[in-house]
Amino acid sequence: MNTNLIPIILMGGFSTRMKQDKAFLKYDNEYWFKIIYQKLKVYFEDVYFSLRKEQYENNPSILSPFSKNLIFDHDLSVSGPLKGMFSCYLYFLPNTKDFFLSLRT
Repeated sequence: MNTNLIPIILMGGFSTRMKQDKAFLKYDNEYWFKIIYQKLKVYFEDVYFSLRKEQYENNPSILSPFSKNLIFDHDLSVSGPLKGMFSCYLYFLPNTKDFFLSLRT
């Protein structure tokens, strides 16, 4: 178990070109973010999810099992993956660890 790294699954994108939320796409009848989570959980005690609040509000039954590890976007003057990454950095201040591992869904 590596405790010096913070794995974060970035899933807060708007997916405008796909016209559906990519974070909730399925592969073999399982959500992609859950597949990534299960693979990371083998190596890390905690795996976090970066997302928009409305994603949780629209999918509470899917996301509630992960509620202690959800990091919601802050109101920042950046957009895209940087907004999620900066929000995660602010979430962990002042106790940031050595590195952020981010995986986009």
